Amino acid sequence: MAFKIILANGVFDIYHIGHALYLEAAKKMGDYLVVAVTRDACVNKGPHRPVNRQTDRLRIIESVRYVDQAF
Repeated sequence: MAFKIILANGVFDIYHIGHALYLEAAKKMGDYLVVAVTRDACVNKGPHRPVNRQTDRLRIIESVRYVDQAF
């Protein structure tokens, strides 16, 4: 049986239940979940966004129990 790595991506600003459900579902698809957090410069969600800096959003995602690695 092959080891399956799943890649998920998102802004994750401001973290909410939809994000939690997304990451939980992604983890169920494989053995190892890697999450890419969108850079601040690439966020296009309107003025004054993102609310939280990339480094802070990354720390939040790293703390989620379904996430094995984030960058």
